[in-house]
Amino acid sequence: MSYEKLRNEIAATLLQSRSSGDVAAILAVIDQISSGYEISKRSTDLIVAEEFPQIIKMYVASLAVENKSRCTTEGYLRTLRAFFDSVRKPFDAVTTNDIRAYLYTYQQQRGIKNSSLDHIRTVINGFYAWCVREEYLVRNPAAKIAKIKSGPVNRPRMTALELETLRHACSTPREKALVDVLYSTGIRVSELTALQKSDVNFDDLTVIIQHGKGDKRRVSYLNPEAVVSLKAYLASRTDDCPHVFVSDRKPAHPLTKEAVEQALDKIAARTSITANVTPHAMRRTTGTLSLRRGMPVEQVQRLLGHANISTTLTCYAQVDDSAVQDAHTKFTA
Repeated sequence: MSYEKLRNEIAATLLQSRSSGDVAAILAVIDQISSGYEISKRSTDLIVAEEFPQIIKMYVASLAVENKSRCTTEGYLRTLRAFFDSVRKPFDAVTTNDIRAYLYTYQQQRGIKNSSLDHIRTVINGFYAWCVREEYLVRNPAAKIAKIKSGPVNRPRMTALELETLRHACSTPREKALVDVLYSTGIRVSELTALQKSDVNFDDLTVIIQHGKGDKRRVSYLNPEAVVSLKAYLASRTDDCPHVFVSDRKPAHPLTKEAVEQALDKIAARTSITANVTPHAMRRTTGTLSLRRGMPVEQVQRLLGHANISTTLTCYAQVDDSAVQDAHTKFTA
């Protein structure tokens, strides 16, 4: 057994009871101490049961140590378990044709879009690429499977008029604050549900997002509408829950992702808006309207917490024909 394999097993075991930050610190100490030793695995006749589920756990543990979000690692784990449950082979016996057959059958049975199918391909390929890097395998059986092409992705977002219509359809302080904070900050729903009152500073109109995607910390901002509606909502509460958005039922507890989605559905149902109003549609609306109103793309990237500016450009810098026509009139008249 190589040192890297031993290191991965240690990480997988530690992550069952410790945070990824603690595990990274422990591994750093182990790396320093073990640098002067040669490590080899003791010979044994015992056969480890359920070898490929363990290798998946080790892979997911390596993602956690790299600060991948919990949501991402759990999604990868579900995808890989479903794949191996279907092919019913040890990880090192899977062939390229096994993966192709799985992807074809999965799409036929589930009717999913090509973009969703390509995400599954990406997860499987990522796992096997890691196996090769860590020397569990000499080749990646998914490497020959090309990216699955898909048509233009429909990314729902609202117009300025639809956003204002949604705001006027709110009937409670919590609904108004929810819509205004989602739009003003461009926050992800997972970040919103984790937001605490101590993260909000009304003096400088900032919101500290402590655990963004990849466990990164960033700052967002409140516009005047969000300040007024959020103050009104917080003043209406009598509970002592530290979270910004909580349930209506007592005792109060932090809103879940599903509860936020249901709240937006109820508000949208009172309007004639045809767009699918979701937390992510609110986030896309923030990015799109900010760009169209002149915010530099680099600042939009920081506001939304994108690690790569290409994500901002791909998802939010799309302009329609009317915007091009307006620009043409401005610059060529």
